[in-house]
Amino acid sequence: MFMARVLVYIYTKVMKNSKKIIVLIITAVVIVTVGVAVFVLRSPKDGPARVVTNPDSGPNNDANNAQRPAASSTVVTLRPGLVIDRGVHDTSNPADLWVLVSKTRPLTDTGYTPAIALPGVKVRTDKSKEEQSVGTAIVADTQALFAAAVTAGYDFMLSSGYRSSTLQQTYYSNYVAQSGEQAANKFSAKPGQSEHQTGLAFDMNLADKQCYLDTCLGDLPAGKWLAAHAHAYGFIIRYPLGKEDITGYQYEPWHVRYVGAELAKALYESGLTLDEAVALIDAVPAATR
Repeated sequence: MFMARVLVYIYTKVMKNSKKIIVLIITAVVIVTVGVAVFVLRSPKDGPARVVTNPDSGPNNDANNAQRPAASSTVVTLRPGLVIDRGVHDTSNPADLWVLVSKTRPLTDTGYTPAIALPGVKVRTDKSKEEQSVGTAIVADTQALFAAAVTAGYDFMLSSGYRSSTLQQTYYSNYVAQSGEQAANKFSAKPGQSEHQTGLAFDMNLADKQCYLDTCLGDLPAGKWLAAHAHAYGFIIRYPLGKEDITGYQYEPWHVRYVGAELAKALYESGLTLDEAVALIDAVPAATR
């Protein structure tokens, strides 16, 4: 009987302690489960945290760099808000459309001879075929300019195109004989200093010779039209009014020079002469060919 009571007592104590142990185990499991759940929910889904730097900095930021074109080192500012890209243009090369030929910038090759062709426009018929010609590079735009003039109601002729160094010497010597060297230097170029030798320039006068080689051409509707529209075809009035001290020559509303559409438009809009523009262009290194 005594033993039975002892066994009952032991069983009761064990069962009471087992319940406590089970409760403790269940409580621990719940705490661990909740902790793991909270950790998972608060952790980044894309892996460990990353340090974010300035998106515009760093050598490996290819996406941003690709969206931003690199600033060209050949961009030339003619005036605020008006820029051109000089690219590979060489203003000293007589074959380059942007070449500058003047009293202070004579041709580097005084014997230079470009490829020339008859432009297929009205010309002064008493001139030689050579002098009726222009550089082959500007034939198409010469035709376009003359065609536009006809459409506008103006009848121009090409009165003097390409001139060799020899022909230019003849012109200059005759003008010196007629007017004296000092006067001749204001309207005639010495050999090697004439744009006509490049094949990129010509004299454009009215076919009826009204105001022929005279500044009054600039006052006629035809002359005003030429000054206002030449740039649309790649040409400029090379020796404009009021820029005599810069160009070294008197105002010549008939003397047009081809520089290409981009530069012609920029010079027209800026009011700069080719001389002034080239000073800015030469200050910027040309691109490598």
